[in-house]
Amino acid sequence: MEVLLKKTKITKSIVQQSLRGSNNLFVDQTNYELLGWCMIPGKNDVRWILLYNLLKSTVVVLPYSSASHSSITRHSEQTRNDKGWYDYPMFYYLNLYLPTFRTSILISKSKEEEKMEESEKKLKEFLEKVQNKGQVYL
Repeated sequence: MEVLLKKTKITKSIVQQSLRGSNNLFVDQTNYELLGWCMIPGKNDVRWILLYNLLKSTVVVLPYSSASHSSITRHSEQTRNDKGWYDYPMFYYLNLYLPTFRTSILISKSKEEEKMEESEKKLKEFLEKVQNKGQVYL
């Protein structure tokens, strides 16, 4: 659904019809403008982060969470190399806990710990921006 931001009031119907963004949007929001967060009341109040896609003129939603719910974990993972042998390299995972949905989602995965720490820093900065931007009332 195309939404012209300056001319349209964001309603509950628009949020419910919006596409759900991919998890990497938590770290990289190029071509997106942050609108804020909203709450859809119901049996379980659901909170969403609202992003406006500048190229497609659409609203994209992400599940809401706070910056304190992120964590980096590490696990070795079995992979096959070029020679047909198995390797067990260490991978780092950046996870975000979503209290509304009572689950964690994978934001990114890498073999480099520094890259994960940088991604976690970007994630926390984004979630703080969401807090500062405030709530959009539907």
